[in-house]
Amino acid sequence: MMKIKVGIVGENPQNDSEALRVLLQPFAKNNVQFKPIAKNFKGGQLDGEKFFDSLKIESREFDWVILSRDLDGVVTETKKITEKDSWFKKANKKASEKGLFFLVVAEMEALILSDIKRVNDFFKTKLSKFDNPKFIPNPKKELENKTSPSSKANKQYKENMTCEIFEKINLETIYKNHKGEYSFQAFIDLLIDKEIIDANKIPLSKKEK
Repeated sequence: MMKIKVGIVGENPQNDSEALRVLLQPFAKNNVQFKPIAKNFKGGQLDGEKFFDSLKIESREFDWVILSRDLDGVVTETKKITEKDSWFKKANKKASEKGLFFLVVAEMEALILSDIKRVNDFFKTKLSKFDNPKFIPNPKKELENKTSPSSKANKQYKENMTCEIFEKINLETIYKNHKGEYSFQAFIDLLIDKEIIDANKIPLSKKEK
């Protein structure tokens, strides 16, 4: 069976790109392999021409490229969405139209807060479930505050914990809770459609949502 190689671009090579790889790989089809790319670029550097030139070269060896950016806002901030859509169009062109857009609303921490049970297990907290973490304006600050030294958490959240947490949280739970337009659920549906993620490993994706 021929291997399908999927590159991952994120705003932080470790906390975003590698974390996504850790989260997605167990649910991938057997012939799919994820790999972070553009690892010399962070945050706003992804808007620069050096990044686009590098992406054009690196993307050649991949069948698909996940192009991930934080919205740093809620879905009602249409100007921010338009700006990120424009970025994706340019990046996708450089990647020979192999791009798969993941607009992270609002930040990667919203995915962590989508599985509150495992957050509580990890930090020894008793946080209540959010209706839809996609609508948390600043999920990073929310998570930092909920696990601050003044809380009953056993440690405070730091960005470098993302991969470790993503090894423990449940993708199907995130899929169920981070839903709607520009959601993790919509992103996973796209990966299922492209035969990258195995729908049989996410039974919920086959049911009424």
